[in-house]
Amino acid sequence: MKAIVTKYLPATSVKGSRIKASAEGVPSVIISYPHEAHEPHREAALALCRKYKWGEDIVGGGLPDQTGECFVFVDEMAKALRAVEACRADFQSGKRDGATMGAVSAAMDACKEALPCA
Repeated sequence: MKAIVTKYLPATSVKGSRIKASAEGVPSVIISYPHEAHEPHREAALALCRKYKWGEDIVGGGLPDQTGECFVFVDEMAKALRAVEACRADFQSGKRDGATMGAVSAAMDACKEALPCA
């Protein structure tokens, strides 16, 4: 699962403010700060997605240390949420056998893959 991390780069005497978008295994992308954008960090993450022809269905939010934002792809998150929902349904119906516990473990692994920034 790919995660995209963005970071604000302040203006220098030579360049205006920018946002850098990075992901593991590929060169990063730096865009001029889009002052008109409602979600400037998302714009940088989408620029990286477009460069490498990844999907653009991403969600994200601020990092705990407030140094930037992290974005993940919705399809991976949806897969993890479906697995968790299936486990919850099994538990609510009283099914608590070995297979259900294996499904719980698989669902937790899916969540860890879908949310690498957490």
